[in-house]
Amino acid sequence: MPVTVQQVNVYPIKGCKPLAVKSAACLNTGLPYDRHWMVVLAETGKFITQRQFPKLCQ
Repeated sequence: MPVTVQQVNVYPIKGCKPLAVKSAACLNTGLPYDRHWMVVLAETGKFITQRQFPKLCQ
């Protein structure tokens, strides 16, 4: 059974809204710029996600 990719998403900021891309290179480390950045709380140094802060996905 053949497999077809319908859509490719990258998440430039970990835990935030994805971006649909028309094409992407597949590197040894994954897709370029996928989860390249993250939001970190200055007080604790821990990263946050949209599970904790749903507005990150807007």
